[in-house]
Amino acid sequence: LCIADFLELHDWTRPVKIECAREAAGHGPGRDEKAVRLVLKQRKIQLKALPKDMPDTVEVDISALDLGKSIKVSALEGKGYEILTNPNMTLASVEIPRACAAKPKARRLKPLLFAPLSFIRMQVPLRKGWDFFAP
Repeated sequence: LCIADFLELHDWTRPVKIECAREAAGHGPGRDEKAVRLVLKQRKIQLKALPKDMPDTVEVDISALDLGKSIKVSALEGKGYEILTNPNMTLASVEIPRACAAKPKARRLKPLLFAPLSFIRMQVPLRKGWDFFAP
């Protein structure tokens, strides 16, 4: 399914606003490591430029990403266009899938120390039905 919007331009000297697709470029992390997942977010980026300078796609270089790092819109360089999308928006990040995440180590419980039966007999008060604790 392809949706196309056609704009008629009367003045080629005025900048126009348009949403442009982002494209991942570079050797992404995780090709060699199977426990890494590259998450690409924000499929379109809003740009403002002259019609002759408008790119078809905006390339995002993912080769510099490490585990737990992300690339934001502010890291993009506009070549002949102005980026209108929020600069704090994340474009791509590298994560560990939940299934592969390290499970926390089980805590070792300290062994319970049991007091001698004579000590328990002295501490438990005698009640009706508890006569088996009597010395």
